[in-house]
Amino acid sequence: MIDANPEHRQKRKRYRYRIVRLVIDATRETTDTEDVVQDVYMSIVRDLPSFDRVCAPGSWIDRVACRSIRSFLHGKMSKTHPQLHSERHHDSPRRSV
Repeated sequence: MIDANPEHRQKRKRYRYRIVRLVIDATRETTDTEDVVQDVYMSIVRDLPSFDRVCAPGSWIDRVACRSIRSFLHGKMSKTHPQLHSERHHDSPRRSV
């Protein structure tokens, strides 16, 4: 269902701009922007039930976006530099707790 409420449309535009800016600033590439933005939207829909409304919606969306961006960059780095990924996770000294 398409929401005809102009206020909701304006919020979606504002949040989309915010998400796109975060993605471009973090990835430094526009070729991956739409894929990462789509992943952010999917994460928002999936995680919406956990939104506790204690923080502002924009702050929550920023956190969801940052997690999606971090996941994307981690996956991209492990594909382009698998030796770094394996060294970091298998050869690093473990701290005792």
